[in-house]
Amino acid sequence: MKKLARKQISEQLKPFRNAALQHQPKRGWVRRIREALGMSSTQLAQRMNVSQPRINELETAELKDAVTLRALRNAAHAMNCELVYAIVPKEGALEDIYLEQAKKIARKRTEELQHTMTLEKQALSKKALEEQYQDILDDLLHGSPRHIWEE
Repeated sequence: MKKLARKQISEQLKPFRNAALQHQPKRGWVRRIREALGMSSTQLAQRMNVSQPRINELETAELKDAVTLRALRNAAHAMNCELVYAIVPKEGALEDIYLEQAKKIARKRTEELQHTMTLEKQALSKKALEEQYQDILDDLLHGSPRHIWEE
């Protein structure tokens, strides 16, 4: 069920992939959009029912990553725009992130097992080690998804 949810969310996030590759303008999105619309900071302040210095604070806070979503949403609304907000995987899909974490844990557990067996003079063959890795990975992928984030 969780795998299906990850797949569905990944599909929903696809349109945001290109947006995630865009960098914030040097002077921030609020100021960039405001100026593109030909709107002064005083005019935006009036539309938001705040003081003009508050717009300067808002634009500065955006550049420092210290702005709230509510403030951005209010500014967007005042400029007849929508705030678009998403958390997008850096690469691939959510399932890729999940699988990579499971593989990391499986590798760690396999290495720990190999170390223990070597100390006991019972080192596993490469084939046996690979089978053990695959068994651990399968258990992780079919168990509770929360367990892979605990290590």
